[in-house]
Amino acid sequence: MLNGERELNSKYYIPLERIFDIRIADLLTDDSNIKPFYRSRGLRYTEATSSYEEFANLAADTSYSDHSVIFYTDEYSKGIFDYIIEFRATNGIKYLVNEFALRYECVRTSFFSADNTNCYCYGENIDKIADVLFEVDDGKTFTKLFYAYDTLTNYYDEQRQFYGKEVFKKILDSTDIFNTYLTKATYSLSEINHGLQNDNHSGVFINPILNKLLESAFDDPKNYAKKIIAILNYGIENKPEVIATAIENDEFGIESFTIKETEA
Repeated sequence: MLNGERELNSKYYIPLERIFDIRIADLLTDDSNIKPFYRSRGLRYTEATSSYEEFANLAADTSYSDHSVIFYTDEYSKGIFDYIIEFRATNGIKYLVNEFALRYECVRTSFFSADNTNCYCYGENIDKIADVLFEVDDGKTFTKLFYAYDTLTNYYDEQRQFYGKEVFKKILDSTDIFNTYLTKATYSLSEINHGLQNDNHSGVFINPILNKLLESAFDDPKNYAKKIIAILNYGIENKPEVIATAIENDEFGIESFTIKETEA
C-alpha cells in the first residue's frame, strides 16, 4: 500500500493503527520534527508478548476510561481473558491477580477483584484460565486466584463449582501447585460460624481442599502414592498445633481434645 501497489484505504489501515497504536500519517509525513513512535500497547500484542511490564503499560493506557483493563475490549470485541487463553499469557493472569487482587469466588462461580463487585469471566473460560496456570505449574498464582479457604465460610457444591474431580486430578499431577496446598491459615471462629460469636477465638485450619485431594488420590493409590504420603505426613506434622488451638478455644471446659503419641 505504501508503494502504491494497493489502494491505501482507511478500512485497511485504521484497524492497524488501533492494534499497533501508531498513526499511518506519522509514518508517511515528511516533517522531520515528527518521529513515529511505535508503542506496543494493543491488547492482542500485549497478550502475545505475555510480558508483565506490557500488561502494566496496557492498564495505564486504558485507565482513562470508565472501565479498567479487565473490561477493555478491542476492535474484534475480544477482551483480556479471551487473549490470555489464546496466547497462553501466564503473566496476564499473574498481573491481574497481583495488581487487581483477582480471585475466584465459589458462591458466584466467577472472578472478582478487590475493588469491584462485578463478575469477570464465566463458564468454561474459568477452566481454561486454570489450564494456562497448570501448564506452567504456577502454584503461587493458582492458589491466590482459586482461593480454597473460601470453602470454609461459604456453601460449596462440588458438582457445579471449580473444585471437582477433574481439577483434583490436575492438582495431584502437578508439583508446585500441589505443594502450595500444604498450607494452614488462622480464621476467627466467628467468621467460620457465619456471625455467631465465639469470644473472637481463632482456629488453625489446614487447606480445606487437602481432604478432597486425599480422597481423589486414593482412587489411584499406586499412581499417587507419594502425594498420599505427603498429605498424611503434613497432617501428622500439624496435628499438635491444630488440637492445641481447639483446646484453647474450648469454651465449655470439656477438654475432649487430647494428643496421644500412639495416634501419630
